[in-house]
Amino acid sequence: MIAWAEAFVTHQTVGESCTDCHAFGGPATTAHNAVFDGGGGFATDSPSAETRTDCVMCHTEHKGKDANIAPMKDAQCNSCHQSTVSSFSRDHPAFAAGFPHDRRGSIQFNHVNHFSQYFPKELAEDKQPTCVTCHDVQRAGLDVPPGSFEQNCASCHLEGITDRSLRLITLPYLEEDPFDMDQVAEVCGPTPDQVEFLRARAEGGDPDEVEFDEYFYEDWGDYLSPPMALMLGAPPDDNYEYNEPVGEFFMALAESGLEPMVERLEAVPGDARPERLLAGLDGELLRRAACAWMQKMEYEAPSELTGGGWQSEGVSVSYRPTGHADPIARAWFDFAVNAPRAAEAAGADEIVIEQAELLQTTLLGDTGLGNCAKCHAVTEVTDKSGEGGEDAAKLMVEWGYQPVEDRPYVQYDHGPHVNLLGPGTLCATCHKLNPEADYAASFKHFDATDFAPGFKPIGKETCTQCHTEAKVRQDCQLCHEYHLEPGFIRTMGFQQTAQEPERPGQDGG
Repeated sequence: MIAWAEAFVTHQTVGESCTDCHAFGGPATTAHNAVFDGGGGFATDSPSAETRTDCVMCHTEHKGKDANIAPMKDAQCNSCHQSTVSSFSRDHPAFAAGFPHDRRGSIQFNHVNHFSQYFPKELAEDKQPTCVTCHDVQRAGLDVPPGSFEQNCASCHLEGITDRSLRLITLPYLEEDPFDMDQVAEVCGPTPDQVEFLRARAEGGDPDEVEFDEYFYEDWGDYLSPPMALMLGAPPDDNYEYNEPVGEFFMALAESGLEPMVERLEAVPGDARPERLLAGLDGELLRRAACAWMQKMEYEAPSELTGGGWQSEGVSVSYRPTGHADPIARAWFDFAVNAPRAAEAAGADEIVIEQAELLQTTLLGDTGLGNCAKCHAVTEVTDKSGEGGEDAAKLMVEWGYQPVEDRPYVQYDHGPHVNLLGPGTLCATCHKLNPEADYAASFKHFDATDFAPGFKPIGKETCTQCHTEAKVRQDCQLCHEYHLEPGFIRTMGFQQTAQEPERPGQDGG
């Protein structure tokens, strides 16, 4: 009764009443719940926030409780759009150039190469991989998502992930010994050579016969690893610049283990998050490695890790992925791809920016940690979380498959088409490979819209093979959605439950 009384005295348009329950991804009273620039192909002025539409322009009430008021006639669409479409097969405009490809995929998978080169030709014809070998037709909708890495890729690509490590720190080439051996002995204890010297003296031998490797630091001939160069803020190949910082850094590691490295990473511009980058790294391993190197010895950890993880080998401490989707490898990529921009934005010294660029380049290269960039695209996106509400561009590693979301008003279901044509090779009825495309070049930069698709565009003529007069329906609503992200207000169900009267047999009745 209260609701009836409120409705009697409250003035609302029909459209306002509809939005008590229905929600959209844009303004409820604008055409297509959006604002279009440049006309948008409309017969009237370009719809804007001031151009009001109302639900009753298309949906008519009072047809009975079982009436479906959602379907519309094509004439209703034609009343606004400049292009009058009498039927899809006769006068629907041609599809956009490149349709349906608006951006490159999130995963670099070259279908042409895999089918023509990589899949074994010696397999019998009925054993050759097809589209449904990798794509899950049971989940077919607007797109047909692929299976997991373990299902589709691991048999060929797992080893390429686990055999590419990241050198976190290394003993670099040193022309001058930067270590105070008295201080080293105090922190680390005597070296084996020093113990041998004392034993020889105690036993009356000739201490001069005990040889110390005075060329130990020069013989390795390597330079700073990219992460170490960034942490020290020093050029990796300039011995005179990094000599003293290396001495201070190794002594700090020998004294305090993990803490000095955490402090240096926290001081680097950007979102380093040492708790992720160094997860599982034992400070005692760092301490012992630093002591060994300062005492002119290689260091091997007491137990060898066979399944990946943090390890020390010779004169470096490195990380090797334990498998696909390794969280530490992902953390290093997420940090490294944006490190140069973060350094520039923070006004860092040029040398720091250069080392951030080196780290980014190293990880994105063919020998980078886990070789993640072999498959995962790195894309420039807009970050809306900037200070003061300002948008900023940043780079994002596309770690997972991205479903099709670029055409919000187009609806298509692969399911019925797969059932009709049959799964497998008949997918090529619509999706035809494009061997001339320079597919790999699309992933050598960060702009997802600058790409060469591995499949040829789909034209209108592909659809009119079936969708034409006397065959398959071709009305506007078959493929087009008027509303943007239609849905129900979340509280609607709770309100209905609260207002529902008790019935005999229910609690309290």
